[in-house]
Amino acid sequence: MVVRINRFGNIITNLAKLNKDEYVVKTGDKKYAMRYYPNYDCAQESKFFLIEGSSNTLEISLKNASANDRLWLKAGIRISIS
Repeated sequence: MVVRINRFGNIITNLAKLNKDEYVVKTGDKKYAMRYYPNYDCAQESKFFLIEGSSNTLEISLKNASANDRLWLKAGIRISIS
């Protein structure tokens, strides 16, 4: 589930990190392949990615941009990350 959107536009979830490098994120009828990166510097520009946030849950991010400006999710929306 989406817990909140932070001021940078990162989408914070309540889902724990799995020991994977690549995930499939489903929001409604859309699917996205997203890589996991340990920090923002490793991520590629203009591509969604996952990072583990300070709450030890996954966050959907976009390097140097707002992920939520492109995905338009809201707190309380159910998503799946596998």
